[in-house]
Amino acid sequence: KVKGESDWKEHLKKCLQAQCGEVLIQSVQEDGSMDGIDAKLIAEAAENCTVPLIAMGGIGSVSDISNAIEAGAHAIAAGSFFVFKKPHRAVLISYPSYNELESIVGKS
Repeated sequence: KVKGESDWKEHLKKCLQAQCGEVLIQSVQEDGSMDGIDAKLIAEAAENCTVPLIAMGGIGSVSDISNAIEAGAHAIAAGSFFVFKKPHRAVLISYPSYNELESIVGKS
């Protein structure tokens, strides 16, 4: 815990007590990196969450989406994954194929 940083689990608890309808959890360190998700963070949040959990930060592949869902996320926010494409991270709007998405979502 960094000085001045609140405990995110306590904040989550307060949000749930206030009857929030869903939770968006972001791995700030991974956001935009496309280097993979923080599965531990997602799993810890899912363990403590009683409403739908949306995870974001680090999605760089379809397998990252699958890993986030397996870790407990109900939905994924993945901006960079859809906009920036390698090797030069050019701005090219791109989406996984229907079959790729169906193979992930069909698991639930």
